[in-house]
Amino acid sequence: MEGIMMGAVWSSFVFILSLAVFALPRNGFAESLRGSAVPVQFAVLLDDGDPIQGEAVCVLGKTCLLLERENPNLRVSVALSQQNDQASELQIECSTSCSFQNYSSSIAFSYERQFSFFEGKDFFEVPLVLKVRKRLGQVLLILPKNTSGG
Repeated sequence: MEGIMMGAVWSSFVFILSLAVFALPRNGFAESLRGSAVPVQFAVLLDDGDPIQGEAVCVLGKTCLLLERENPNLRVSVALSQQNDQASELQIECSTSCSFQNYSSSIAFSYERQFSFFEGKDFFEVPLVLKVRKRLGQVLLILPKNTSGG
């Protein structure tokens, strides 16, 4: 149990450190993109693995691959809305089936930046039956202001 807690503490520390590094000024980076593309920073905190962090430059209105890795297979992509009044979409694919809180491999978002993902997906939900799903991890996003309502 202590190992799990230490892993969670370590993952949180790495993410906070990442936030500090990502917050550093980029010397006009966004201006040079002329508004058609934005930098997206992300972290994937696996409940039973090492945290993964990275950055991608994504074009508004198009699907952007943030992460693709093997062992375990994991693919995360985002489609950022061009309009502040429209939701963006985050997608996840795992070697075993996985999904977000909504039991789907994609989730619409506006202001949210933290998304837990779980074992299993896309199944018929029986009313009044609560099925506990194993959480596999979290996807965390850092987007520029005024992106997807943020």
